[in-house]
Amino acid sequence: MKLGEVVLEAKDGGTPPRNNPNNFGGDINWCVVKDIQKEIFQSKEKLTQEGINNSSAKVWPVGTIIISLGATIGEVGIARVPTATKQGLAGIVVDETKVIPEFLAYVLRNKKRIIQHMARGGTIKEVRPSRLLKELDIEIPSIDEQKRIISILDKANEIKNVSNQTITVRNEAILSYFEELISHCDDFVNLSEIAELINGDRGKNYPSGTDIVEEGIRFINAGHIVDFSLTKDKEKMNYITSERFELLRGGKIQRNDLLYCLRGSLGKCALIEDDELGSIASSLVIIRPDTDVVNPIFLVWYLRSQYGVRQILRFDNGTAQPNLSAKSVKSYSIPNLPLTKQNEFARFVKKICGMGSVTKLTDTLVNSTMQEMLT
Repeated sequence: MKLGEVVLEAKDGGTPPRNNPNNFGGDINWCVVKDIQKEIFQSKEKLTQEGINNSSAKVWPVGTIIISLGATIGEVGIARVPTATKQGLAGIVVDETKVIPEFLAYVLRNKKRIIQHMARGGTIKEVRPSRLLKELDIEIPSIDEQKRIISILDKANEIKNVSNQTITVRNEAILSYFEELISHCDDFVNLSEIAELINGDRGKNYPSGTDIVEEGIRFINAGHIVDFSLTKDKEKMNYITSERFELLRGGKIQRNDLLYCLRGSLGKCALIEDDELGSIASSLVIIRPDTDVVNPIFLVWYLRSQYGVRQILRFDNGTAQPNLSAKSVKSYSIPNLPLTKQNEFARFVKKICGMGSVTKLTDTLVNSTMQEMLT
């Protein structure tokens, strides 16, 4: 069936004029993309009733599904308090005789990639709520079966959340070791002395939206970087054909490369730990370490540490959008520790991250459970 068959109302949000201070600072929740959680209890910014009256925003009741359909597409949460939304975020009120909101929220999350492919537009693509209702195919089992599936997926996500807490503790331990290691270092070199920086192909062969395919060779952007590695979820990765890949003149990755974000999420980086082919989007640069003088694991943890953040603050030349140049990154100051010390640190990281295999297994189980339950 189509999504519209189980929905009573769906509507985009709105933003009141900011030049009228009376529109903001009230007690009405006004949800933006960053406010979307699995359950939405509050928003950072609030509207007044005047703000609601001066915009196309609607205050949605508790239990409404909130989904982002604008620049960031496919984030889904459920309102646990009455909330309005800005434009690009739609509220969806379901017919609860047919579908439980929590079940449909899981379905929409599972179909995130399909929804993203429905986007239309020029500079900023979006999915209109009416299009979503008319075109998105869903399967809705009985209410009792929905309750069973919700219970299973909730439990799987509880396990995942515990695993994520483990990651946080693990990372804190590694950073503590790292900062102690370099705290007394007084010998630094420019990044360009220990690594090559490689931009992607930004010419006529640069892949456009129409070049993205379901399967093929990875085409990596900053959104594919999760916890300093590439997402393992193939549904979230972008792909291009081998023919398009061969046309690219640069930006092709290899094992031990670091991918580093130059625009938007500055400093977001990932270490490539496999031999699978791939190429980078224009927002990234490849840092290819000389492994005879620097350990890639040491380098990626330096970039993610407070010292790496300080390098960004030295060179960020963005205004509306944070921005770095590859030339600036080449000038980053890197501790010139003996390779033996770096390797010792890398062995520690690998040992403690071995516990992370449990987390990877949990993610795989959660994702496969969702696929099995919701398709």
